[in-house]
This record gives sequence, structure tokens and C-alpha cells, in this order.
Amino acid sequence: MNIPGHCHCGQLQWTTHLPTGSLPDKIICHCKNCKAFGGAYSVNMTVPKEQVEMTKGTPKIYTYTGHSGNPVDCYYCGNCTTHAYHHQRALGDRLTMRPLLWEHEMAQEGPVEMEVFAKDRCAFQPIIARSFDVMDS
Repeated sequence: MNIPGHCHCGQLQWTTHLPTGSLPDKIICHCKNCKAFGGAYSVNMTVPKEQVEMTKGTPKIYTYTGHSGNPVDCYYCGNCTTHAYHHQRALGDRLTMRPLLWEHEMAQEGPVEMEVFAKDRCAFQPIIARSFDVMDS
């Protein structure tokens, strides 16, 4: 299954290649870094790096130090600043994707499997899945 995705302005486009009919688990992240990118949390799926193909444009990269102490590379559109994906080096060859940027209804359906960095959840947000105070890596 080839799932196209794109940034807000369309200057970055990518395809995520997944086994037919299956999607990775949805994970909500409440960490302070995700909130700093605009929002109370982020919705993520992790996929192997080799399953993601940039098909249009070249993302810019911003690197910060993650909770694990390892670098996190944020790949984003230099025009509209949409974050296409992150590479948390603590996760090896896996990329953290934003499934709500995918053009496929399955990416926006189904349950959230877990919430990470729950200790940083905003007080107004209900618990909706298994919650962990930190992410194991």
C-alpha cells in the first residue's frame, strides 16, 4: 500500500510504503517538544526509514536534543514549515510520521494505541489510551 502525503503548501510530497491493509499503531505524544511545534500533542506513527520516499522537494532539517539525550532530526517544509517527519536517533532506523498528513482515510481512522509523555498531558485533555510517563527507547 503506497500512501501519499504532503505539507500544507504542497512543496514537499512523500510516499509511505506499507504492507497492504496494515498501519502502524497511532501514538499520541504529549512531550514538551511536540507542544512547542504548535498544539497540545502530536499524533504519530513510526515506520522504517526505508519505507518513506520523498517524491517532491527537499526538506529542511532542524535538530534538537530529545528526552533520551540523543539528537532528533525534524524534516520540514522550508516554505510552510509543516513537519513531514522526525528521526529520533534513539529509535534507530525508524521515522516518526504524522499520519494526519497522509492522503488515506485509514490513517485518520481507528484507535490510538498509546499516549507517551503522559506526565506532560494538558489538564483539559482526557486519557484516551494506555499512558506512559516517558517513552522507552
